[in-house]
Amino acid sequence: MTQQHSQHLIAGVNDKIPVGKSLILGLQHVLSMDLYIMPLILGGAIGLKGGDLSFLLQMSFFACGIATLLQSGLFMKYPIVQGPSYVPLAALCAIGATMGIPTMIGSLLPGAIVIMLLGVTKVFSKFIRKAIPPFIGGIIILIVGLTLVPTAVTGVFSTSGNFTVNAVSGCVTFVVLLACMIAQYRMRNSRVLHMFSVIIALVTGTLAAWLMGGTDFSAVGQASWFSLPQIFHFGAPQFKLQACLLMTVVYLFVLLDTTGTWFTVQAITGEPMEDERIDRGTIGEGLGCLVGALFGGTPMTGYSSSAGLIAITKVASRRVVIAGGAILVCLGFCPKLMAVITSLPTPVI
Repeated sequence: MTQQHSQHLIAGVNDKIPVGKSLILGLQHVLSMDLYIMPLILGGAIGLKGGDLSFLLQMSFFACGIATLLQSGLFMKYPIVQGPSYVPLAALCAIGATMGIPTMIGSLLPGAIVIMLLGVTKVFSKFIRKAIPPFIGGIIILIVGLTLVPTAVTGVFSTSGNFTVNAVSGCVTFVVLLACMIAQYRMRNSRVLHMFSVIIALVTGTLAAWLMGGTDFSAVGQASWFSLPQIFHFGAPQFKLQACLLMTVVYLFVLLDTTGTWFTVQAITGEPMEDERIDRGTIGEGLGCLVGALFGGTPMTGYSSSAGLIAITKVASRRVVIAGGAILVCLGFCPKLMAVITSLPTPVI
């Protein structure tokens, strides 16, 4: 890590954080992500209901946890939580609705293997070095921020339910987070605000929504405590050439999307991104997508919210993200805990 970046981070990428603190900070990463939205949209579009839809959501969390542990712990070794990519949503909806879920699952497998081969053969790292100049990291940070603005506004003002509750809870969350960030700069030694400002804002916003009757945690009581993951729950995969070719092309765009997050984290942390790391990350990306397909989940990508949290909390330790991955795996075994997260008001998220 460069000296310039090490001065403004509380913990660097390879710094060790106590287990308890890592779990709390890892939970903060999980809570600030909309991991459940993409699987819910996909499940509804391909006709899943009731237990099958819940299972898709559960397996998505489990696959995200496995992919995060693989990427942050073994391959890329960057503090990035892996989550369902929105890039292939339209293609998956079309394949699943017209050709069936087994064909949709089958279409995911070859593309994931192709991504892994791009890392093994070092083709992708050579492409990145020639096609993307070093200053692109700053541009990506700007683009990511701008593209998230419509998502945030839509989440606050277009979510079903009482408009006043949505607007107030969303704005309370924003104001609390903004106040915490301002306080961070005025109280430079306040490690608590640096580390936990996001979770403070989430709790405050959820409390505001609860006081106004805008929360529904009934699903928590109905969910079971324990459920085992299953491979190919929706049936053995079927392979159709046109679907496999389509998804292989889409996977390339997913890889470019997650590469943008890599550059963003590199720009924030100053941690070097050598060709070897890019190759490992490409293999990890493909392997994570393969895990998602095997368990009936969705293709994975590095979530830019991880970069945003690092910028706010000043904690870039991989241990925190690995703890977040472990939490996601546990949620994959415990639908009740997963229901708590999915019950958080969308405007607050």
